[in-house]
Amino acid sequence: MEFEPTDKTKTSRMQIDNEELVVDLLYTPPGDFNMDPGENPISYALLKIWKGDATPVLLGALWIADTGAAGFFPASSAGSEGENWEGIWNHRQLAARINYGKTGDPWNARSWFDYWLQQISGMGGITFENELTGNYEDIQNKMTTM
Repeated sequence: MEFEPTDKTKTSRMQIDNEELVVDLLYTPPGDFNMDPGENPISYALLKIWKGDATPVLLGALWIADTGAAGFFPASSAGSEGENWEGIWNHRQLAARINYGKTGDPWNARSWFDYWLQQISGMGGITFENELTGNYEDIQNKMTTM
């Protein structure tokens, strides 16, 4: 298929050649990116932030599944702050999965989850509650109504 410029006087031959060249590039970073929670119960922990009046505000639930899937369900009551935390957790998870892949180690969602439960608790008024288990859809639905 030949490219036909509308105005041949204003288009160089190089531009015509470049427009004919189409490159599709798909880069898949190393690592395990399975996001299917499967059928088994997931493990999750509620993330809360303490506001000035000493009232905790539920931000959402960080979760992992035995399939290696992980994520964050923002609580609807947290509004844009909950959505911001969802983005933060998505970024942290993606970075960890890529780092695992670069080192050749298999992705370990349990290790990642436990690390963050230990690192976050109490820092800057942000805390995780104790780890719980539940059905993926039930927890997701609870977060959309809380």
